[in-house]
Amino acid sequence: MSVNNKDDSERIKNGDCYPRYLYKYFSFDSKHHYNDILLNDLLYFSSPVNFNDPFDCSLSISYKGKDKEFVKNYLVNEILPLQVSNVDEEMKHKAELFIEEKYSELDPNLTDNHNMLQHNYLNGNLSSGVCCFSELNNNILMWGHYADKHSGFCLRFNYTKLVKYICKHNEENGLTNYLGKMDYRLSYPKLSGYKRDTMAKSLFIKSFDWSYEKEWRIFYFEGAGAKLKLPANIIDAIYLGIQINQDNEDYVKKVVRNKPNKMKLYKMSKVENRFALKPVPLINI
Repeated sequence: MSVNNKDDSERIKNGDCYPRYLYKYFSFDSKHHYNDILLNDLLYFSSPVNFNDPFDCSLSISYKGKDKEFVKNYLVNEILPLQVSNVDEEMKHKAELFIEEKYSELDPNLTDNHNMLQHNYLNGNLSSGVCCFSELNNNILMWGHYADKHSGFCLRFNYTKLVKYICKHNEENGLTNYLGKMDYRLSYPKLSGYKRDTMAKSLFIKSFDWSYEKEWRIFYFEGAGAKLKLPANIIDAIYLGIQINQDNEDYVKKVVRNKPNKMKLYKMSKVENRFALKPVPLINI
């Protein structure tokens, strides 16, 4: 879904199945990128090219199976107004004549044209930035995969404050960034390039194999590698991995002590006689 003040503020107010918190796992990487978020509240947006799912943001979209009149109507009445402001009837008529004349070259049913449309769609997706979150802070696999074998940390984001800030950021900068919950599918989706929401929808579909992650994500069209400065009160808790080393634990405690806003600190612990983790508050930091 796109994030905008009116719709999402209403959904938050009505409590429409939105989580109270979102979580994001981190490792203590050798280049110290973790300091971006720990010290400066900078949220980093990665390229989908580097994701561990080869289908992520790379689903096939079909532009075939439509006749000339359908394609012409779609280009003139759906695509043209997105590319040009104040489209009038004369401009539409000229566009129709151009499409009619050049249709043998533009026909999306032709393999080369269809491949070009697919290529452009994938390039747009893979050059954009994505930041992934989870509804869970105690998932054993995610601690293993995304927090360096349980030796990293996990941050808690206040969902309502995060959404409101992205709404504000979009409005002030004339942007349409997307925040959404992943849609996990048992079978490969059939997606038509002629439906307006198909592009956005395709960014949030993954195989059911990944459903244990309970993922949400922000899709950031400013591009991969972008960093978004968050207000300090959006992140309100840190969870330390069960296998964090003492130096890194001491470092995070120092960061928390120096934060201007109050932040809770926990350390994950094994639940007795279960394959489960639980957060234990750290009092003396």
